Amino acid sequence: MIDDTIYIGGFKNDTFEGKARLLLPTGVIFEGLFSKGICASIGRLLYPDGEIYFGQHKGFMKDGQGKTIFLKGSIYEGHYKKGVMKGFGRHFDIETGDIYLGNFMNGKRHGEGKLYSKGKDEIYDGNWASDKKNGTGKVISRNGQIHMGDFRTNIMEGLLQ
Repeated sequence: MIDDTIYIGGFKNDTFEGKARLLLPTGVIFEGLFSKGICASIGRLLYPDGEIYFGQHKGFMKDGQGKTIFLKGSIYEGHYKKGVMKGFGRHFDIETGDIYLGNFMNGKRHGEGKLYSKGKDEIYDGNWASDKKNGTGKVISRNGQIHMGDFRTNIMEGLLQ
């Protein structure tokens, strides 16, 4: 191919057709279907760092709904925009055991979301900004205690209840 992209798959009438693999100059491998020379908008992307993505893409960049399994085993499932987590998603951190369900912006927790913290054995339900608890939220502990308050950069400033 012209730009050092390597295609391994079927051909029909001199165009890409069927199941195939495409090795891009960036080292990313696309696995998916081609029809009349056009790549399907859903497929698998394998990254040189060991990350695996399955879902929607545009120009071999994560875009739309998808699931990523990171090299160390953490998993994100949700929405991407131009390769970055944006919109609603779920993230499981294999190292801490934490689970987050909520909104993301620019790859960080942002907006409404819930975090189950395995280490603290509690749930935070509230607002986030740039990956930090920020705004109104509540902390529910294992023993059933609920603390509501305002948070600024992960610190509760005052109890509301």
